[in-house]
Amino acid sequence: MTTFAVGADIFKNALWKDDPISIERRRLYDYLIDGDYPEWLEFPVVFHRLAGDPGKKLRDIIDTRYLHMHLISGRLKSLLEENGITGWKTYPVEVYDRKGEPIEGYYGFSITGRGGEVQFKDPEKREDPIYDTSQWDGSDFFRVKPNYTMATARVKALMKEHGISAPRFKTDRIEWIPDNPACNEKKKRKKKEISQPDSKGLCIWLTNLQSIGTKIARLPDTYLKAFQERCGGHVYDGHLMGCLVSGNYPEWLPFPVSFHLIPSDARTCLGDVLDTGVPNFILISKRLESIFQVNGFTGWKTYPVQVYNEGKMVESPYYRGLSITGRGGYVLDEKTMDKKTRRTRKSTYDTSQWDGADFFLTGKKKDGQVINEFFYLMATKKAAKIIRDAGIETIFNVWFVDEWI
Repeated sequence: MTTFAVGADIFKNALWKDDPISIERRRLYDYLIDGDYPEWLEFPVVFHRLAGDPGKKLRDIIDTRYLHMHLISGRLKSLLEENGITGWKTYPVEVYDRKGEPIEGYYGFSITGRGGEVQFKDPEKREDPIYDTSQWDGSDFFRVKPNYTMATARVKALMKEHGISAPRFKTDRIEWIPDNPACNEKKKRKKKEISQPDSKGLCIWLTNLQSIGTKIARLPDTYLKAFQERCGGHVYDGHLMGCLVSGNYPEWLPFPVSFHLIPSDARTCLGDVLDTGVPNFILISKRLESIFQVNGFTGWKTYPVQVYNEGKMVESPYYRGLSITGRGGYVLDEKTMDKKTRRTRKSTYDTSQWDGADFFLTGKKKDGQVINEFFYLMATKKAAKIIRDAGIETIFNVWFVDEWI
């Protein structure tokens, strides 16, 4: 339930550079989450709304699309202060909307409380976490390694009582020592089914698909600078990522393609889906590729990659690059006015453009003009359900299309 997402300018400006200063600044979100501000960080930290983000409303918590990293409203800040909530601090920020207009009344939110780390019953797969609460420093908000942000029941009750919008609390993934029945109790509501917007069972596979806490893998600058040629379509200025996402591999492209994991204290896992920070551009594990093959999914293919972590090649899990070969025409984004929602734009998708593949790319037209050839990565309901039931932690939803034809 987050509002629209924002990103820090200093992080964005360092993304594609391999010099030591930029590599250090790519750890900015880790520093901000933990409240360990480096000497080179200047305040206020400037945030701009992320391009292409569909969010509309301003709520008490603003997302950054970076796990555990948020901005909070002045209302929430005052509520925490007045009730003596511990384990947090704020830092000054400047927030700007898409038009460059300032958004007042928000603060960066850091967690200063500490709680040690969880252990795993299966360390290799990092499954079934166990947490010994004797490590907890007693703060209301606290961080637990490898990648948990925890809060006391007092925090949850306070936010609920005062109608704070956007927080989501989960209690059923960790085994607690000593045992805490209130935390271990499974939620009684049924597992939410993937909605079916039309008779063909289509749904959108979100961009930036990733497992919880997954490290980010990026192409090195040497690749990006060497391959500036156009390659099938207008996505990402025709650079290498567009070729790989769409499956239009040029003859000059050498395989395997190399990726390097970005160092991060917050993101520690290597899941079945590895994020690259670029929409629709992902790597998948050999396990997930096998699920695609066994179930006869169509509209995809993979290419060989090598993933490196601090100079050493990652051999487990073994990854493949995912390309989407299915095509689905365009989603239309047109000016309109809904009297109930007051929305000024409406997105519509005509499924007759779809080639029938389980996975397919659709472009986006805004007021009749093509603005991106491969804007959405879509999947059938069947494919989404099988992947989810296999225990692959991914996100499927239908938020980006208002009307299906």
